[in-house]
Amino acid sequence: TLIPCSDPSRVEVLFDAPQRAVTPGQAAVMYDRDLVLGGGWIE
Repeated sequence: TLIPCSDPSRVEVLFDAPQRAVTPGQAAVMYDRDLVLGGGWIE
């Protein structure tokens, strides 16, 4: 789930289940099938 933030250049990502090894500095990329919707760096 993507949650909009007050800063339009940011989103908060909420997973349905716990995720392993989510590390600051890694990329996060959002897809709809083969289409890249957006991405950024994990803080």
